[in-house]
Amino acid sequence: MRQELKFDLDMAKNLIDSFSAVTGICCRLYSTEGECLYAQKEHHHVCSLCRELRARTEKTPQCAVVHWYGPYQAERFGGTYTYVCPNGIPYFSSPIIVEGKVAGSLVGGPILMTNIEDDLAGNTEAWLNEADERIQKSLEYLPQVEPERVKHLSDLLFASSVCISDSSSSMFYHQSLQRQQKEIHTAVCDSKQNNGLTAYPIEKEKALMSAVAEGNEPKAKALLNEILAHILFASGNHLELIHVRVQELLVVLSRSAIYAGADVEEILALNCSYLEEIEHMQSLEEICFQLSNILSRFINLVCSMSEIKHKDVVYQVTDFIRQNYQRRITLEEAAACVHLSPCYFSRMFKEEMGVNFTSYLNTYRISQSKMLLLSDNMTLSEVSELTGFEDPAYFSRVFKRVSGLTPGKYRECKGRSNLSRERLALFRAAQSNI
Repeated sequence: MRQELKFDLDMAKNLIDSFSAVTGICCRLYSTEGECLYAQKEHHHVCSLCRELRARTEKTPQCAVVHWYGPYQAERFGGTYTYVCPNGIPYFSSPIIVEGKVAGSLVGGPILMTNIEDDLAGNTEAWLNEADERIQKSLEYLPQVEPERVKHLSDLLFASSVCISDSSSSMFYHQSLQRQQKEIHTAVCDSKQNNGLTAYPIEKEKALMSAVAEGNEPKAKALLNEILAHILFASGNHLELIHVRVQELLVVLSRSAIYAGADVEEILALNCSYLEEIEHMQSLEEICFQLSNILSRFINLVCSMSEIKHKDVVYQVTDFIRQNYQRRITLEEAAACVHLSPCYFSRMFKEEMGVNFTSYLNTYRISQSKMLLLSDNMTLSEVSELTGFEDPAYFSRVFKRVSGLTPGKYRECKGRSNLSRERLALFRAAQSNI
């Protein structure tokens, strides 16, 4: 009797279809009992040959057992697992997790990771006893995939399984944690092989700061893990000492983010929160993983979202100018409306707009004054006041610098003195309603 499924079968089928269409590799959906529930691009000829060969060697087919075992190993090792069938053909698998338990799996394969002879060598005598021509004919249909590409295919299959699961954050957490611990362990082993403990890697710390400033997250994380490996190795797993060293490293990361242009107040606020969190952590794995997440957050504040954030800030400020240009506006007031420090706001605005805040404000005011100057019904002083210039003389100087003409000369050259009072009234009404 088929078990009741706890996930969306239609979604699983759609993802399997997409995976196979893009990769050209067979993908199957298995139950927790090893039953194939759905398949795309299945290689029936290979499976038939497998069954025949297993029968000839008087061994019970174990495909169902293997495909049942795969997802549990994948869950254990961070979401992906590569294994071989009873006759040595490679597959890769990712679990579908529902309510914290394996509810099924996605399996990619069969594939050949090197060549037929290497993949099958030593796996079963049955292959060697068969005619080479028949083996070749059956297996030549399989896609040959380099080991590095298998890793990327496994990650893609894992992403598909996450979409079907109900606990994606947990799966990503375990996968990321496993990957980081592997990198740290490798770095620790390298330290042991290189005559043990050396001085603190200050050059790596400098390189880490540069990577943060550049927004190079992969490089920054690799350097962070190497530094963490040194800290763990040097401290002898003494938790209190590790807390101190990691907190010092957190300060380095926060300063790097600030120097690279992140908002000072935001970074310092996050820093206080992160320092307190790390202080209460008792697991070395948890401490290292949290510091890696903090690094990602800081780089995100520096680079990943900086362009979007800056454009949003500029939009808000230019809108603020349009609505308030008729009155006195200061740099400090504009910075406050977007919750930034005046110094940081001033630098960011100039980088985005190419001119400083005051120049932009004055240029916008002059553009508005030109419309008013088309009427002889207003004096220059009135135009100056309506466009936010408190001093008519200053208004005239700015106008000439921006347009190349004095306000009076501009009005004279345009020669449009017949702007109706109705149009002027409409303009004033529009401004009063902003």
